[in-house]
Amino acid sequence: MRTEFQKLEDLIDMNQGLLTSLGVSHPSLNQIIDICKINGLHAKLTGAGGGGYAFAVIPPAFEKQSVDKCVEELERAKYKVYRDLKLGGPGFELKVENETAM
Repeated sequence: MRTEFQKLEDLIDMNQGLLTSLGVSHPSLNQIIDICKINGLHAKLTGAGGGGYAFAVIPPAFEKQSVDKCVEELERAKYKVYRDLKLGGPGFELKVENETAM
């Protein structure tokens, strides 16, 4: 049975495939994704595409040495790597003041 994290990895791969088929990826992003994939990580573009940013998810039990190897390969290919980012926020909030308007 696939774990929730493995399902997330599958969705990342599917989404990137769809973005590539729509033509919104970029050769640089494809190279980043390939480097991550070779190193056992799942990655996709984020933002508007066309050469912007990509992110990779790191499984909970993934070895630090494997992350370091992937980072070294990305940096060797002249990509800037941001590590240990803290993401999060309140997200989307909808406040209904007048229910009759809905």
